[in-house]
Amino acid sequence: MSGLSVYAYLKPSQVSRCLGRLLCFVGSKNSKSFIHIILYLVIVLILSFPHSAWAENTPKIQLTAEEKAWLAKHPDIKLGAPTNYPPFVIKKDDGTHVGVLVDYLEAASRLLNHRIGIYIEDSWSKVQEKAENSKIDGLAVGGRSSDRVALYNQTDPLFDTYFSVFGRTKDEYQIKQFSELDGMRIGYKAGASPTRSLLEKLPSAMLSTYDTNEEMTQALLSKEVDVLAAWISYDYWRKEKMQGTIDNILLIDEYPMEMVSHIRKDWPEFVSIMNKVITAMQQEELPRILNKWFIEWPQRSAAQIVYLSPEEKAWLAQQHPIRVTFSQSPPYFYFTEGKVVGIAVDFLNLISKNTGIEFQLANKPYLFADELSGLIKHTGPDLVSAIMPTPDREKVILFTKPYINSPRFIFTRDDAPFVSSIKDLFGKKVSAIKGYVTYKYLAANYPDIDLMAVDNKEEAIRAVSSGVAFAYIGDMASTPTSINIFGLKNLKAACPSGLPDHSLAMGIRNDWPELRGILDKALQTIPANEKTAIMNKWSTVRFEYGVSPTDILKWILIVVGIASGILLIFVFWNKQLSSKVKERTSELMESEARFRATFEQAAVGVAHVSLEGRFLRVNEKFCEI
Repeated sequence: MSGLSVYAYLKPSQVSRCLGRLLCFVGSKNSKSFIHIILYLVIVLILSFPHSAWAENTPKIQLTAEEKAWLAKHPDIKLGAPTNYPPFVIKKDDGTHVGVLVDYLEAASRLLNHRIGIYIEDSWSKVQEKAENSKIDGLAVGGRSSDRVALYNQTDPLFDTYFSVFGRTKDEYQIKQFSELDGMRIGYKAGASPTRSLLEKLPSAMLSTYDTNEEMTQALLSKEVDVLAAWISYDYWRKEKMQGTIDNILLIDEYPMEMVSHIRKDWPEFVSIMNKVITAMQQEELPRILNKWFIEWPQRSAAQIVYLSPEEKAWLAQQHPIRVTFSQSPPYFYFTEGKVVGIAVDFLNLISKNTGIEFQLANKPYLFADELSGLIKHTGPDLVSAIMPTPDREKVILFTKPYINSPRFIFTRDDAPFVSSIKDLFGKKVSAIKGYVTYKYLAANYPDIDLMAVDNKEEAIRAVSSGVAFAYIGDMASTPTSINIFGLKNLKAACPSGLPDHSLAMGIRNDWPELRGILDKALQTIPANEKTAIMNKWSTVRFEYGVSPTDILKWILIVVGIASGILLIFVFWNKQLSSKVKERTSELMESEARFRATFEQAAVGVAHVSLEGRFLRVNEKFCEI
């Protein structure tokens, strides 16, 4: 039951099904040839490589059918950006453009497999004018602003940016926090209203404005002002132009500015799509892009890792107690030594760390039916951490996107007859947990199966182990763990069931949509390697992302070696056959020659006559007679 490695390029459930079918095929009486097995191995190996090799047209994020249809109807999308705030957009000498927003929209286009264009002007005011007159579809990025709410829908934040304080040298002033600037002479760029709003928090500061970066810098170097306060674009400019003459002496991290995309009001569908793009990019792609353009920001605290909307932040600020209960369902969750542990518990702990949410975890097991009833009636719990979404449940429960997926297998005793598919269970007793999705699915779709209703998983697998039931259908993540826990050594995973995968999401009471949004974002921003580590920690089925070069080489050598062996056998067999054919042909020709000599030189007349009485061949003596 242990040691099965599942690779992420071929989804874990797909690899499990492929391997299961291969094992069933090898053991079946219908396997015709060793070549079929080799071909199947080659297919599994090929599928294990990254999908991008042949699936360039597949979006890298999950969109609803409505979102896909919306994108199909809007092939030409353009968001605006100016060149006067480098490094967001930089115009090169050859007229092309590079920068943060160029890279961001190119990455977004790849994720959606849909081109999002960028409209560029030399000033921010021109870009805003185009957007306000619907000449373009919005602003690629800008600070979150209440003034723009009437004009645009705002996406979730892409990232936070910060203002900095610049001095002649790092040692001239020992400034540790923003409030220490009060009373100083501070220069900033004219028209930079966010900078002005920030500096107005310093009542005794003496403020001076300058039209250009050059004028600001000259004022600082000539000691007309003590320091400069500026946004990220000045930081980029001074690194490019001043080459270290001006120092960044303080990053003002108390007052971050959330950067969002502003989308035209009549496109709410596109806001939803872009929010999914932003969530997918925040963990790796956006930091990579920002680092590329040497944008500096402070280390974010754990509670700041997930970007939340104002509504979600307001909901969190109300500090709702979030009650979470658990049934006994290893490895997802179970109680041991007075506390609950498992896959779902580790995910909750990670979400708590990344968002600041405090979950109130139950200290005793509950019946699943009681959990479900309390969740629906809002009497508690408020959250079930791993539950399968179904159409009926979705009417009364809010679900996150599934975060655990596992294929369902048929489990039998080791000495059971060979099983190749679910059809082999027709007429046999199969244990199933009443009220669970699998029980309902089998009852509705497979009336030929004799269902044995039980109360829990332990009863279900013990029934198979004792021979009371022939089989049990369970997911490959939890069933092997349960078998090991209960010490049932006479059971095996016989074959894939063909039933839909066991997909688990978090279920939330339906009057808390904000919590669902928070959890979805938190789950999506967990790196793949952390998710894999959690799954591998608790499951006897090992999930691995990617294929190591050693494994690739090993499989290539195995497949090439076997294929070469088969080819050599065919070549050897062909040569042997050719030699035999030549030998037999020579013998026949020699026999024919002897027959002709005997026929022609016979002392008596010899003739071959057909059944119809026609002469076919006669010798010379027969002609003389």
